[in-house]
Amino acid sequence: MVPIEIAVKYFIPYLKGVLIHRLAEKGYTQFKVAKLMGLTQSMVNKYLQKDISYYYKRLDENGISRKEIDAIIGLLLPFLERGDIERYIVLASEVVNRILAEGKLCRIHRKYVPTLPPRCSICYRIYSGWTTDLYVEEFVEKTGKLLDHPKAYKLIPEVGMNIVYAPPDTVSEKDIIGYPGRIVKVGYRVVAVGKPIRGGSKHLASLLYRVRMYRPSASVAAAIRYDKQFINKLKEMGFPITYTGPHDNPNKLFDDLEKAIDRERGYVKVIADRGGYGLESIIYIILDSLDQLIDVLHKLLE
Repeated sequence: MVPIEIAVKYFIPYLKGVLIHRLAEKGYTQFKVAKLMGLTQSMVNKYLQKDISYYYKRLDENGISRKEIDAIIGLLLPFLERGDIERYIVLASEVVNRILAEGKLCRIHRKYVPTLPPRCSICYRIYSGWTTDLYVEEFVEKTGKLLDHPKAYKLIPEVGMNIVYAPPDTVSEKDIIGYPGRIVKVGYRVVAVGKPIRGGSKHLASLLYRVRMYRPSASVAAAIRYDKQFINKLKEMGFPITYTGPHDNPNKLFDDLEKAIDRERGYVKVIADRGGYGLESIIYIILDSLDQLIDVLHKLLE
């Protein structure tokens, strides 16, 4: 049995099951879902006969966590909804390549081919050159919705804004995705300087990583302009505000931020930092998903 057969049997059908349920949850009819995914309506109905938890469970049993699947769904779903089928197919294919290249299905492959060598690298050799970083793709797709907002410039501090994302495979600060040159304001436009990469941010990534030491669910952070109206809106959304600063000197900034995080054992979601000598005041927002963060930032612009 070749590797792609394992993916076709033990990964793709369950991924489809989650996708179909997510589209149905958004109000799409079975006919529309079938059209978007290139399936028959009866096949869509068959997928919906089983609860979405069944597909998550089977994927988890096969080595792919719910958090990872949700990240994949978050990447694929917008292209399906827009009807950009070519892009969807390309990304879905890259998802399959990545799952194989990372050895996620090796255990199942060995079950059927027990004679595979102990340090088998077949899938890595075949598929690693055919993959892109899907988490970076997801980050670009979702932050793009914010950067295209006509009022996004209102969020930008003088030093520039950044957004960082710790994907499910994060094990160190270097795995956290961010814009290496920050996001800056040019008149009434917003421009991202440089393409997002892992390790693209140092300060904000370090801050997020510190929070994750206590609250592993924290996966995104943004540094935006300090504005009392923003703080009031965040309070109205139910977020408690942790205040830091003003700092005696720039070198104390990160130490003071770390102390605030440690004091609250990581359960801090908004830090209003008052800046100090040579330091601009900044609002830091640390949340659990890209979708939640983008939604909160959009609400600040209303």
